[in-house]
Amino acid sequence: MGSVLNKRIFVFTTGLFLFLFLTHCGPNPFSSHSEKNPDTLSIPVTLTNTSSSQTLDLTPTVATGIFVSVEGCASGNAPGIQPLSSGNVNLYKGDRSCLVKLKRFAIGSAIYASIGASSVQFSTWLANDIATFQNTTSTATVKVFVKAQVTQSGVLGTDTVQYNFTDVQAATADNLGTATVQTGVPLTVNGQAAPNFTMLASRFLSVNSNGSPNLSFTLQCGATLTGSTNPTYACSGDLLQTQIDFILIPDAYSTGAITVSQANTAFGANTPTTVGTLIVAPGGSDLNSNTVTNGGFYTSNASPLASGTSFHTSNVLMLRRKDTSSNTLSYLYFYVELSSTNPVSACGVYFSGGSGTSGDPYQVSDATGLANVGACGAGIYFIQTANIDLGGLGFANWTPISLSGNYNGANFTISNMYINSTSTGNFGLFSIINSGASVSNINVSAVNIILSSGGSYVGALAGQVSAVATATTSISNATSSGTIQTSGGNYFIGGLVGFVNSSGTSSTITLTSSSSSVTVSETGSLSTGNVYTGGLIGQVNGASPDTINVSNSSASGNINISNLTSSSIVFVGGLIGGSLYTGDTITNSMSTNNITFSSNTVAGTSIGMFGTVGGAGAQGGNVAGCFSSGTYSVSNSNVGSSSSLFSGGWIGGLIGTGVITNSISNSYTMATISSTNTSWMTVGGFLAGNDQNPTTISYAANPSISVTGGSNNVSKGFFGSTSGSAAHTNLYMYQNGSVPTDSFTGLTIYTTTTQMQTQTNFSGFTFGTNASVQNWKMPSANPLSPTGLLSPVQYWQCGSNGITCP
Repeated sequence: MGSVLNKRIFVFTTGLFLFLFLTHCGPNPFSSHSEKNPDTLSIPVTLTNTSSSQTLDLTPTVATGIFVSVEGCASGNAPGIQPLSSGNVNLYKGDRSCLVKLKRFAIGSAIYASIGASSVQFSTWLANDIATFQNTTSTATVKVFVKAQVTQSGVLGTDTVQYNFTDVQAATADNLGTATVQTGVPLTVNGQAAPNFTMLASRFLSVNSNGSPNLSFTLQCGATLTGSTNPTYACSGDLLQTQIDFILIPDAYSTGAITVSQANTAFGANTPTTVGTLIVAPGGSDLNSNTVTNGGFYTSNASPLASGTSFHTSNVLMLRRKDTSSNTLSYLYFYVELSSTNPVSACGVYFSGGSGTSGDPYQVSDATGLANVGACGAGIYFIQTANIDLGGLGFANWTPISLSGNYNGANFTISNMYINSTSTGNFGLFSIINSGASVSNINVSAVNIILSSGGSYVGALAGQVSAVATATTSISNATSSGTIQTSGGNYFIGGLVGFVNSSGTSSTITLTSSSSSVTVSETGSLSTGNVYTGGLIGQVNGASPDTINVSNSSASGNINISNLTSSSIVFVGGLIGGSLYTGDTITNSMSTNNITFSSNTVAGTSIGMFGTVGGAGAQGGNVAGCFSSGTYSVSNSNVGSSSSLFSGGWIGGLIGTGVITNSISNSYTMATISSTNTSWMTVGGFLAGNDQNPTTISYAANPSISVTGGSNNVSKGFFGSTSGSAAHTNLYMYQNGSVPTDSFTGLTIYTTTTQMQTQTNFSGFTFGTNASVQNWKMPSANPLSPTGLLSPVQYWQCGSNGITCP
């Protein structure tokens, strides 16, 4: 069928129409002008498909795929790369030498960026300049022409900047298979000659919404076209506009010979497409730069060419030749095989291969296939087969997808996901991981999520995880990195997952980690609602009898909360923001991130590895084999009005507040805590408030706890508050430097490193040889500990994070 294939045929014109309005811009930016308030020109953007005259609405959702920069202005106006999310670019009236440069853009879900040597880059950015852009995840390319640019001698209100997009050439993965019959098969009626055409190029464009394939072809006349205009162009005497039409249909003939009767039936059952205005003059080229030496035509992709509601890998392109009275004279047909792709007919979308079963999952190899995952329902299996780059900051706005099936990332990476939204909803690679779904072996890196409306669930991997009825939901072997920035109220924010909810069943999260940094900042007022922020998970909500199990997981990304104004409570956890319930368990997990909480006015706050453990009704979960370090810093904040639970501030090295009836065991903290100019703050080196839970076989080794300024503050070395009645056993504290004292039944205090490094000093600790949660080891090196302090670590920590165990 030929090797030159095209994935899409699009002609887009971006018109940047400049309209003048007056604003106060401060001092004159031009040395040669005397006015002090130069006019600002706001440049709206329209996007027009010239092949169909269809104007596309440039809403922020569409426009975020286009990025430009303003460069070279004499005034120095250089805002850098910016999305056309508002559809506007601003220039100063009269500014000389300005160039509006195209940086990246999207066609559907495909992201294109300029590539190659200077010979294929824009050189002047002026009219008639040309460059080649390439898909960031494949070899597909697109040519871009500058049709008009702003006036170089000085920006005018009548200036227009236009780019013309053409020539999308497909990657080899989309090639039609080698079984394609390139030589047409003639079929005569009453001895008449068949249409005189050869197939010059074939293209797989996409999968239509009804599941059929959208293919396109370029056909060249076997003789030189005669005529000078579309109505007069003729191939071997046949007028292309009126005497040649075609159909593309699924192969119902098993690639066998087709009879005249079958061809008549096929054209009678399918609406043929006329050549119309798609004629190419001799020596000209189609929209995909295929030079048609003798002239000919290409098929339109304005509407689906293939009938049916499912994908067919074997198709027939059939041309019909008619006389001037529309009587059929002959046919020419081509068998078209798509053997290198295996799109999904059940979901009506395209994947690289597979059948969707557990033994043969659908293959996801690019951004398009990843986006298509959301079209499939429960019980479908997917496997990632390559690293996928989603374009990154400044390139494309990812639309989160809902996952109902089972996604195996196969340890590949999905990178550079960019989400910028002012809407409320679920945000992440997956908007929600639905009940019964699973995600495994996946790495999400270099994410950049920016949200400015409250009431949302957000995480690098998923906004929400849901488990309902008897369908369990799981995440395993998953990592995330990047940044999450939010402003607004009632947020559930996690470096990996925003919110995990179980109702009548269980969710399991294991072998996960996140180094995503999280920033929550508000310039106005927060909307009503609590804010849950965690380095790994914002909130878990598995009230009895439901269960949520988190194990062998970690978080290391920093968390910054500032400028909040709310009547609600802010829960911040190095690992989990809060709300573990009776059936929930957290085991063999750690957080090493720094938490900064500054300039906030809220009704209450709770900070720790777990911001809070438990909710209404004194429910709580089980914490075992966990470790936390890092610095927790609170400053210049109003965190409440009393020392009662959730009406003030609580900072704990491991847990902020512990309204729980279950247990904490085999855990320790080396967190550093400081509170400056904040009132009603209760600080505990291990747990800040309400020790109703029995805590056993654990210790706090804080190099520093500092509480300065403010009023009504309480600071203790282990429990900030001992209002509970639970019995505690085998608890230890390293009191050194500025660590305040503490005293209660079950607590032993050591003041020297030798005492902390003596294994026999830790009664109740089981020093073992396997990674069960009860077993501890005395390390020979531990970079996570305070300088010079070697004290027990959980066995599962040995060999990681630089911890060496004998």
